[in-house]
Amino acid sequence: ASPIDFKIDDRDIPEAKNFFEFAVSKSFLHTHPYPKQIEIGLNLFSDFCPTCTNHKWLRRTHDGKTELDIPFDTDYVDYGEIQDNVMLLHHGVCPKCKANKSQMWATLGLKDLNELIGVAGQRAGKSWLVALLSAYTIHRYIKLQNPLRTFGLDSNGMLHATFTAIDLGQARRSIFTPLYNMASDSHWFREYHAMLDYYQNKFGEEIYHFKELSFGYNHRRLLIYPA
Repeated sequence: ASPIDFKIDDRDIPEAKNFFEFAVSKSFLHTHPYPKQIEIGLNLFSDFCPTCTNHKWLRRTHDGKTELDIPFDTDYVDYGEIQDNVMLLHHGVCPKCKANKSQMWATLGLKDLNELIGVAGQRAGKSWLVALLSAYTIHRYIKLQNPLRTFGLDSNGMLHATFTAIDLGQARRSIFTPLYNMASDSHWFREYHAMLDYYQNKFGEEIYHFKELSFGYNHRRLLIYPA
C-alpha cells in the first residue's frame, strides 16, 4: 500500500468495504440498483466470497471460474435477500473464512476481471449502471493515496477516465452527466470535496475541480471527462 498522503490527509473520509455498501449506504451513494445491477458490480469488482456465499446463487463459467448469479425475482426493497445469501468482502477479505481476493483468484475459483462488455436493450439502465460502476472506481482510485505508484506508472503522469460516444454531446448526455449527477448527490463525494476545499484554501492552489464538463483530482493525478 502507498504511504498516507499527509499533505492531503483523507484518512477521516471512509472507504467503502465493497461495491454493495458504496452503492446503497447513506454514507456513500445511497442509490437503489436492481439486484442484477448489483450482481454485475459484485462480479466485476470480485467483491464476494465464492466459498461462503449461498452456492445456489453461484454459477460455473466455461473456464471453471465462479460468478455470482442473483435470481431475477430477488426482492430489492431492502436488499435483505442479497445480504442473507451473498458473503460480501470487507476491504478484499471474507469476514467469515478470512480468505482474501488473491487467494480466491488463485485457488477458490473467483474470477479476476478487468473489463466489462455489457450488452443490453433499451431502458435497461445502461447509462445509470456505467455511472454507478464508474463512481465506485473513482472512489477506490482516490483512496489509493498514490494510484500512479500503485500501478507502477511514472509519478509525473496522469490517469484519464474518458467517457466516449459517437459525439461529445451524446457522451455528455448519456454517460458523463449521469455520473456527475450521481456524484453531486452523494454524501461521500460532498464530504470528500469539502475536505479538499479546506486544503485548497490552506495551500492556495487548485487541488481538484468538479464541473459539468469534467472533474479531476490533481493530488491523485486523476482526470475524468467525456469525449
